[in-house]
Amino acid sequence: MTRTFFDTNVLLYLFDASYPEKKARAQEVLEEEVGADRAVLILAAIARSRSMSFSFWDALILEAALKGGADRLLTEDLQHGQAIEGLRVEDPFV
Repeated sequence: MTRTFFDTNVLLYLFDASYPEKKARAQEVLEEEVGADRAVLILAAIARSRSMSFSFWDALILEAALKGGADRLLTEDLQHGQAIEGLRVEDPFV
């Protein structure tokens, strides 16, 4: 089994319209290496982190919870009581 590691600059080209060839290739590489489902999840997390000013990792957890159909997300890293697309954020330590 081949395992691949890639520089995050590859991800940056996904959002750089000034290099359309690199943007297309970056999308291909991401789908080939992590699979289309995971690529969609990662791209959604990147978009969410930008739009809501969340860290990438918090956004990735949120996107995974949404994709999994969760009603609640237990975390101390997001605002307790916040509702995001029908998902309620709860801090279990409050």
